[in-house]
Amino acid sequence: QLLHLVLPARRNLPQHHVGDECTIHCLEGDVEVETPAGVRRLGPGQLVVLPAGHPYSLAARIDSAVLMTLLLHHGDAGDSGGHDAA
Repeated sequence: QLLHLVLPARRNLPQHHVGDECTIHCLEGDVEVETPAGVRRLGPGQLVVLPAGHPYSLAARIDSAVLMTLLLHHGDAGDSGGHDAA
């Protein structure tokens, strides 16, 4: 599942986690990804891989866009939103 996030300068995405492994790829701008292991600053073309359930937060230093890719292990959004189909 792909999520395109556009974050204005100085906008933060509070700490949370997703149930599946994911990547955060900076498409443009300058973002900081904060995890329990520390802060990783990403510029255009850089990405970070986060394990399933790993807490993180995002902070845009300037107007930024990121592409988040969720590696769903139970199908995609077309298969009951990533949950086991009944």
